[in-house]
Amino acid sequence: MATVQDQLHSRLTSSATLTALLVGGIYKRPLKRGDVDTAGRLVPPGATPLAFAGPHVRPSAVIVDRGEQSAALAPVDSAVMGFPEVWLYAAHTETGKQQLALAWEEAYSLLHRWRFAGASGTGFETLVVGRLGVMDDPALAAAIVDRMRLQVAGLWRNVN
Repeated sequence: MATVQDQLHSRLTSSATLTALLVGGIYKRPLKRGDVDTAGRLVPPGATPLAFAGPHVRPSAVIVDRGEQSAALAPVDSAVMGFPEVWLYAAHTETGKQQLALAWEEAYSLLHRWRFAGASGTGFETLVVGRLGVMDDPALAAAIVDRMRLQVAGLWRNVN
């Protein structure tokens, strides 16, 4: 069963427009400088080398899953709600700011009010419920960041 994070990743990576804008990639883990060794392994493990070009971050996204929260703990049908986030990154340049704005608009059009199916007849709807706004990234030098906060709500079906 695909997680909400997997579903969001699939939705965003299925857009040719968004993947063309986010040439550094769309990830389900934090951005981390690194490289690929001669055996094809990431060094260090978990590195995202495509997200970097020299000292600059390339336009990229990270999907952060904050976990789904069930409204009921009993083994019955219940509501479920989660608040994942999409972090968008770009170089701290005018071009980077433009790329970030375009990527935000495309991600918004893909995710706001998007509905998708879960396991066993469950259904979810995604709403964009918040935005950080473009700011300097405190962790990545010469990078800007924006955050899209999502609400994913639906029904959780007990199939036992």
